[in-house]
Amino acid sequence: MRQKGFTLIELLIVIVIIGLIFAVTVPVSVRMYNRYMASLEAEKVMLFMFKLQRDSFLDGDEKLVETDTGLITVNGVPQKFSEEFTVKSEGPPPESQSGKTKSNFVYIPTPILFFTNGTTSGGIVMVYVKDFIFAVKITPPYGEIRMKAHNT
Repeated sequence: MRQKGFTLIELLIVIVIIGLIFAVTVPVSVRMYNRYMASLEAEKVMLFMFKLQRDSFLDGDEKLVETDTGLITVNGVPQKFSEEFTVKSEGPPPESQSGKTKSNFVYIPTPILFFTNGTTSGGIVMVYVKDFIFAVKITPPYGEIRMKAHNT
């Protein structure tokens, strides 16, 4: 008479298959989560630009946004919008020996001007978060602001 149940070999095969599934999915899931967290940090820069555009229109003041001596400046006044970011006016971010960015980093290659009537000169703000790169693009003349992730 045969007993019902699974043999040890069948159980081991199932455990190996489950292990292979986890070996493939866990690294992908971790990278997706890290990219999501990086995009949240980059969105802080995008929201800062939205706020400047709105304030320029509502207050009737032109706002010139640029980076100078490690700070984002608006009309020459240094702005502190997030403690997680290092801001420089020249070149791409510093890299560690592994080739990854050392810290969160914002780079504005050309100054961006928000006019009193709600329009803008446009420009790009490069945002480096860990090993991810995002570009916040401000499209002239109406100031549509979009964020796009670069392939890393």
